[in-house]
Amino acid sequence: MRPEKVRLLCKHCGHQWLEPTATLIAARVVAYRDEEEIVKRRLDCPNCDKGVVVDVPKAWIEHD
Repeated sequence: MRPEKVRLLCKHCGHQWLEPTATLIAARVVAYRDEEEIVKRRLDCPNCDKGVVVDVPKAWIEHD
């Protein structure tokens, strides 16, 4: 079961925020490998607008 929101941390400015899981799933794919259970997605930090790479379990994506 996937959570509704995930806490993210920007490594550039240290900003923390809660991001809806649906936004993570819809975000641009950075890396996708069939043999791994993780998909990397990229979001922009709402504080500094720099990219934050997030590991998203494939099970969350396959859930929909």
